Amino acid sequence: MKKLVILFIALVFNLLSFAQKTFSSSNTFPTNLDGANGSCTAPGTTAPNVFNVTVSGVGTMTNLNQLLLASIDLSDCGTGSKNMNAVQIRIMSPTGQCYGIYSGGLSTIATNTHYLNLVSATNCLNNPNTSNDNQSGAQYFEDGNNGYFNAQFNGVATNYSNFTGNADGTWKIIFSESTVNPPCVESIKLTFGDPNVIQQGTTGDNCSNPIVWDGKSPICANTTGMTGSNQMPGAVGTSSPNSFLTIDGRSCAWNQANNNDVWVKYVATENTTCLSISGISGTNIALQSIVVTDANTNDADPCTQVPKTATNDPNWKVVSCPRDSIYGTTAGTQKNQQHCFTSEIGKTYYLVVDGDGGANSKFWIWGFGFNSVLNLEERPIWTRPVRQLTKTNVAIVNGILKTETENRKTYKQNVIIFDAAGKTLYKNVMIVTANLSIDINQYLVSGMNFIKVMLDNERYEQWTFKVIK
Repeated sequence: MKKLVILFIALVFNLLSFAQKTFSSSNTFPTNLDGANGSCTAPGTTAPNVFNVTVSGVGTMTNLNQLLLASIDLSDCGTGSKNMNAVQIRIMSPTGQCYGIYSGGLSTIATNTHYLNLVSATNCLNNPNTSNDNQSGAQYFEDGNNGYFNAQFNGVATNYSNFTGNADGTWKIIFSESTVNPPCVESIKLTFGDPNVIQQGTTGDNCSNPIVWDGKSPICANTTGMTGSNQMPGAVGTSSPNSFLTIDGRSCAWNQANNNDVWVKYVATENTTCLSISGISGTNIALQSIVVTDANTNDADPCTQVPKTATNDPNWKVVSCPRDSIYGTTAGTQKNQQHCFTSEIGKTYYLVVDGDGGANSKFWIWGFGFNSVLNLEERPIWTRPVRQLTKTNVAIVNGILKTETENRKTYKQNVIIFDAAGKTLYKNVMIVTANLSIDINQYLVSGMNFIKVMLDNERYEQWTFKVIK
């Protein structure tokens, strides 16, 4: 019995070591980087040179417990295009270890906000785009041509495992810039957890032999050696179809010949899912990806092919399409894809990835999800006060969801309403330029309701209000 208890404690410890933890900078945002000149040897003490992130509960960094991701958002300060290609970013740990993680790559005339998700060096992760690209960076809860950057400094990949010792304490994010037109910093987050990327080998050649994934842990898949599948959503023909139909009556940019599609299968465990796929490496190539689910609920095998009409493939239901014009306008780049969608807990989804023109390459996949009742803030019905952000208030008053923001600042807000069983009653993405009010009475059902609010100025930050009607 004692041995079993020890083994159980060890197992719990190992499981805890895999848990991801994200910490945000406590600095005031947005902050203009004008004049920032910090370095590892002379970081400075305050913004715009240094931004602090307090980390706790991570403990000693090991091969299962490291810095995973540095998420740093740069914007145009709300006043027009900025030079995001002349910024250098370094990270210093509480023990004084310091490494460069970014030294340019975004546009010199970038507008809006760019989300730099800087991931530790891995031979499976491909940069999303060429330098000076306006669409680089992955935005939270956003579909499209987005993704993760390798953490690089002056062309040399940064390996976060170089950070050793105790992670708990104050981390410093250090900026320097060399332009008269610098961007603003909108937010900074550090994520810790298990960095290991699971290699998938040759699995995933078709729907009947997919990669079975948990939907969260980073995995490394490969188009090398894969063949075109007649199970491809929307495809006509046999092994390498080159004509595409609508899919369950829906058209999207999934409309090019597939040569070496890779199938990834997973079961949703949360209500909201985001999947990010790194680019295919090489010259003049790109990728396309799509998320589908079985449209044939009457059969036991989702891979079973039923007859296709002259214009439609009824086998699959489209959950998320790839970015429009994924091939024609993107030659010479290493395009990423990100898919975010409302998922049904317990339902099986298929992510299908294909390389342009049969491009052979490894690619990196990471996912994250959110449950509608996580981070619950229980409030009496229609009352104030509510949690306050740096630039935004969110409240529910007399059946009206209200958002109060800075007049000069534009935010993207996601609002989702669920019933007690997790069914989505209402979902909308809105641009908030000043004050916004939504009458939510019409969407609520009798009994328990959950109202989740997410704002793009505080990514990974969310609130879920419990409301009884």
